[in-house]
Amino acid sequence: RYTPPPGNDSAELLHAPDLGSAFEFQEKAPGTCAALSRIHCFNYPAMLSHGKLSGDIPAVSDGAERLARGIARALFVADRETHYRALMAYDTPELLGDEWQDADSELEGSHAGR
Repeated sequence: RYTPPPGNDSAELLHAPDLGSAFEFQEKAPGTCAALSRIHCFNYPAMLSHGKLSGDIPAVSDGAERLARGIARALFVADRETHYRALMAYDTPELLGDEWQDADSELEGSHAGR
């Protein structure tokens, strides 16, 4: 967590949350509250961690995209074992081998009656 040098401290910034890359709250002491990372802060207090991505009109779209991608990634990672097992268990063949026919033999069959 950022600590300003003496004389440069700000009460407002001192109480701002230290957010992760997807605007998620982070534990002050690792391992004390893992569920905290499931709460995202996409408003003015996020400015210390992310700049003006959460409230400035020109940048809010970029911030929203970062937030959405981060949440989607977290959901996928949380279920990665399930996704991996489903991928490994997939056994429906995409091609069976009977999808293609020799073009020459098709032509010969259509001209046989002439």
